[in-house]
Amino acid sequence: MTSTDADAQAECMQARDVVVGQTYAVLIPHRISPRRRPDRDQPGTPASAWWWMTGTRFRLTVTEVDSTSSPAMVEGRPITEGKSIEVVLTDEQVTALTALGLPGGEYRVRGRLVDDQDRPVGLPEPLRVPARWLQPAEGADHRTHGNLDPYSG
Repeated sequence: MTSTDADAQAECMQARDVVVGQTYAVLIPHRISPRRRPDRDQPGTPASAWWWMTGTRFRLTVTEVDSTSSPAMVEGRPITEGKSIEVVLTDEQVTALTALGLPGGEYRVRGRLVDDQDRPVGLPEPLRVPARWLQPAEGADHRTHGNLDPYSG
């Protein structure tokens, strides 16, 4: 472990301190020992998702804390720059559009989902990571890790 990894490790969260619904910074270590994650080559396992993100950081809104696993794990939705999304309008919405003169049919809205500060957000699949990789999202120095989320600063 490098000294910067050791410094970051000292600042990490304990599972008992993690609050569901809060957003944290996730700092994925620069190296993940293959001995500690033998399932890293099995698609669909958390470790298979982590290997390509080693040495990076992103924000995660926690949806679940599992303090019974070893190590304690959290699950949440990563917040990263949004991709394009598509929403199919309901029949009621299409009826409202036809009242405005649009012909009937199926309509979709395409674009980017943004938060209340006009920052793009995505709706990725949940991600499970060790609780010890979490740090407060605000106020901590995360420059030791590459940023997967350009809107987190």
